[in-house]
Amino acid sequence: MRLRKSLAAMVPFALLLIAAPSRTFAADDPCQEAASQFCQGMKPGDKGYTKCMRAHTKDLSQQCRAHLARQRDIEQNPACAADAEKFCPGVKAGGGRMMKCLRTHQGDLSEGCKQEIGRRTGRR
Repeated sequence: MRLRKSLAAMVPFALLLIAAPSRTFAADDPCQEAASQFCQGMKPGDKGYTKCMRAHTKDLSQQCRAHLARQRDIEQNPACAADAEKFCPGVKAGGGRMMKCLRTHQGDLSEGCKQEIGRRTGRR
């Protein structure tokens, strides 16, 4: 009986872990190799990821630098400002967090924001 209550008390915490978004690279992310070399263990959305990648700008490939530039300040873009406010109100900008949040709501975004994300990520 005591074990059953203990397990029941743990279920909500387990569900939080399952529901927590995993921070991973997209399969076609041009910065994955550089991040593993220069910012070991960090992924987009992690605290310090952007700062670390910027510290190694001269070492990054042109594709990676362009990718990071496209992701910068998407919430300030007129096409996505309202969507960022609606779907990601507590998300702190930087480190790819806003882009990641918006991409999790891809099906609900305005057409203009979908197009902007596609343009920035190279997907149309």
